[in-house]
Amino acid sequence: RVCLAALQIRLNVGGRSDDPAFTFVEFNQLDSAREGCAVCSLDMTAEPYRWEEAVEKSISEIRKLGLYGVTPGEMERYASALLTDAEQLAAQGDMISHGDQLAYLMETVANGHTFMSPEQSYAVTEQALSTLTLEEVNEAAAE
Repeated sequence: RVCLAALQIRLNVGGRSDDPAFTFVEFNQLDSAREGCAVCSLDMTAEPYRWEEAVEKSISEIRKLGLYGVTPGEMERYASALLTDAEQLAAQGDMISHGDQLAYLMETVANGHTFMSPEQSYAVTEQALSTLTLEEVNEAAAE
């Protein structure tokens, strides 16, 4: 997820240039219960005459991430953001609706993940991020 956050920001920064190839771009990775795997998608909007350039620039950024990985600064920023997200979810605690909890449980089981409370998820995320290295993140980016 650190790699995906870095990629999304890099794509967004590229879209803010004086003459961007695309007007919108978003890279997503979602667990698909129907497919039984993680599904990645690259969604973008571009002027019709620039669609090839938009695809080329996006693919180029994905390749750069795979070849060169993330910087130490990106690693620190995005790991911190992931921890903050987990902390905010844990702070909601009992305020999460039963319907949302049931949907999360069903998705977790369908994808073969471990069901955890938001508090448990925060603790595991904190522990995992405290031991995660830049090398491990860059190995994942290369995959």
